[in-house]
Amino acid sequence: MIAYLSDIAVIGKGMFSNEVIVQYYDSRGKVIEGFFDKQFVKEHGLEVSVLYSNDKRAMIIAPQDGFLEMPKILAVPREDIFYARAA
Repeated sequence: MIAYLSDIAVIGKGMFSNEVIVQYYDSRGKVIEGFFDKQFVKEHGLEVSVLYSNDKRAMIIAPQDGFLEMPKILAVPREDIFYARAA
């Protein structure tokens, strides 16, 4: 199942033509940023892999190298995850 981190903002272009800068506010209100290929940024948010999810939290892995200055695995509020239905 495809999942998206939905509470993001694309704030600019990256160094490469196929890259954008994405911002996300974590649960403490801290702004975290990362450079991601445009193919991972969709209408519903940033495409992520969900490792674990319960009613309150989800453990995710962002694509490529993940967010800057953050661990590869990120804990986010469950309501920030959108699950897309398969076509």
